[in-house]
Amino acid sequence: MSFFTPYADRLLPIIESITLRAQRIVPFSAHKFHMQSPSSRVQAFKKAQGTTVITDFAAMIGDCGCTMSEQVFEVQARQHKLKVTKPQIKQFMGLDKKDHLMRLLELPAVLQQLPTSTSIIEILHRLYTEKYKKNSIIDVVSQVKLQDPIQFPKEHEKFGVLFNLLKTDLYDKLYGDFTTIFIELLKKPESTLFIEAVYPLLQELRANKVKVGLTSDDDGAMMRIVEQVLKRQDVELDALVSSSDVLKPRPHPDLYLEAARRLKARSETCIVVGDTPASIRAGVNAGMVTIGAWRTSNIVGLDAVELAKLSPTELDDYEKQATLKLKEAGADFVVPSFAEIKGPLLQLDDSLIFPEIGASLKKPKPCGL
Repeated sequence: MSFFTPYADRLLPIIESITLRAQRIVPFSAHKFHMQSPSSRVQAFKKAQGTTVITDFAAMIGDCGCTMSEQVFEVQARQHKLKVTKPQIKQFMGLDKKDHLMRLLELPAVLQQLPTSTSIIEILHRLYTEKYKKNSIIDVVSQVKLQDPIQFPKEHEKFGVLFNLLKTDLYDKLYGDFTTIFIELLKKPESTLFIEAVYPLLQELRANKVKVGLTSDDDGAMMRIVEQVLKRQDVELDALVSSSDVLKPRPHPDLYLEAARRLKARSETCIVVGDTPASIRAGVNAGMVTIGAWRTSNIVGLDAVELAKLSPTELDDYEKQATLKLKEAGADFVVPSFAEIKGPLLQLDDSLIFPEIGASLKKPKPCGL
């Protein structure tokens, strides 16, 4: 008789009930949102007075293709000897880092790499005797609290709580190290920060008295780093909002609604410029006009050097795929990059004036910390 046998009849129903409760939470891809038709959002904008732009730093102002976040995840995977592919990393881009990490660890291919060389029973026994100092497995299960949405693979669903415990230990370590590794990457001289032509556009928006708010799925510590970088470039933005400032991440509208509040702007006067389906859905959810940017997006996931090497046919294929995803998410307009939003802006607000970039405009300083 195994150590587990006396507890099986009592333990499994508890684990199953907790796991089923977690599975009732709708996964990200299945979320349904209140969506006005694109024309109604555009019409509401045109009736309102004032123009406010809300965007992100990554893939919009700097870090073309969001390749720096991708590099952090790759570094972390190597450090912890996990085999994680670029497509696996990219599919969750646009979520805040906490959700992104959790969803990576929930992937069956990654979950199977967690330390399960010993039997399930031995790990359970070690957990409740060493980590929790309890005398029975039931005591351990009763104190486990599932965190945010967790989806367990079917082959592990009866032991969902166990995998949650193992995953949480690694998750805490990965999330704790993310900011540190990102800062080190920013310090490298080859780090490409500002996307071409964004700097003069920000100056033109400022000249038109268009308020610009910046949001980020990163936490407040990371946003403070971004703020330092912007100050070194003499870039003034009107509001900065991080995931630390709101309760719910994208695709919920909280980030954009908080940005609008700080900008003292109504939702119908705001334009969200985003590069992911999650950011576009969040903008739609906030009742704002949305512009998708495909070429610099993490959907494409290529930096400026890699983009320059693409053939016209390859670039066209990327455009079609990324544009389709952004439109399916609810984008009212799709442009190549944040630097090219002037067309939609003029269509929405004909009072704006965008002169040709002249030599009198300040040029950006060298990037980096």
